[in-house]
Amino acid sequence: DDEQKRRHFRQLQSNPNLVFTHDGMITIPWLPDCWIRPNMRKSARREEPDLWAAAAETLGLHRLLSMPAGLFLEGGDVMPLCYGGHRALLVGFGPRTSEESLHHLRANLVRDELVDEIVGVHLAPWRLNIDGCLFPVSADLFVTNRDSVLGGVVLDRHGTRSIDPYAHFARHGFDFIEVSRDESFLQQVCNFCCLGPRRLVAYGMNERVNRIL
Repeated sequence: DDEQKRRHFRQLQSNPNLVFTHDGMITIPWLPDCWIRPNMRKSARREEPDLWAAAAETLGLHRLLSMPAGLFLEGGDVMPLCYGGHRALLVGFGPRTSEESLHHLRANLVRDELVDEIVGVHLAPWRLNIDGCLFPVSADLFVTNRDSVLGGVVLDRHGTRSIDPYAHFARHGFDFIEVSRDESFLQQVCNFCCLGPRRLVAYGMNERVNRIL
């Protein structure tokens, strides 16, 4: 209705976090007509998914699931990843996303065979999201700051098992470009926008990593 439109417009005007559209509306490439409604941990960002829900409705997208109250999930912690024949969601948990949210994703997505597995990555408490520290830039390469990663788990139809994320992905043929904590924080060298196979948008200040890429 008109009042809802006015409220959404006021939110667009007043919330600079809305430039990060992926945080409040999670999409999956192999399910192009669907989306997941997250739940933001920070109170200042709680209303963002409402706005993207209105956008998704306008676009005719189907909501796969919504995160229930008390379970937190941010889009910056969710990266779809296909590897080794698996359709996976790489999900960071800790500061912004609840570990319990991994089990909710498994119960609703793996059970219905929409996703083959959830790969959870435990983030250090000083880290915000996984897209700032462990980013798959191609089918065989990550850019990463190892200090940000404390461990990991895989959740699939067989259950849950602990992993070392680096050993896990190395076994599947991935290499890693290593960056420092300062590079990951001050220069955002782990944060990209992937446009397709081996096509990226990167920050210009990522000079060292961009040369390697």
